[in-house]
Amino acid sequence: MRDTEISDLVDEIRTAFQSVELGDEYTLLEEDFYDTGGLRRHFDQLGCDERGVYISPTLCIAFSEIEARIRCHFWPDLSQDIALEALHGRQRARNPFPRWQDVTFPYLNAHRAVGFLSVQAFKYYLPAAMLIFIDRYRQGFEAIFFQDFECTLLWRADDYIESFDRAQKDAIVRFLKYYSALPERYLTEDEAEIGIATYAT
Repeated sequence: MRDTEISDLVDEIRTAFQSVELGDEYTLLEEDFYDTGGLRRHFDQLGCDERGVYISPTLCIAFSEIEARIRCHFWPDLSQDIALEALHGRQRARNPFPRWQDVTFPYLNAHRAVGFLSVQAFKYYLPAAMLIFIDRYRQGFEAIFFQDFECTLLWRADDYIESFDRAQKDAIVRFLKYYSALPERYLTEDEAEIGIATYAT
């Protein structure tokens, strides 16, 4: 794909998803904590008192242990600060990106629980992931983080496809054509064909 075509693709993604908001859905960080925190709970679902978090009426995990789990993830400092704030406040973790256009590569790269996102949350993070992939690929960087979005986009299409309008589906199709044509062959021909056909309908 020529540079002008890639620029057109970027513009199409920005326009199609421009007004998408996260709303009250759980953030990618919150879903990551749910997935990897060892508690299978979001921050606002933790039963806490001054001693720690109760997993059952008789089992309590000290805050210090949960803090250590958060820090051992090697999350960006921003994510760690937000997670600790939510833990000790016994509340939802704040979304550091009021617009999807502000989502950063370090955030997407650190939090990989894409498959846990709600339909609306996936729709919120997807355009950021597509644009960040394009930008990093053009700069010569690997963009392994996008594989989580790729798998969800292709293999859980039935869960998400109805949430996209026609312009958004068209942008996804055009991105998949670009993505599948790259020399690295991130998608097999069959995967590309299935994905493109799914979102082209």
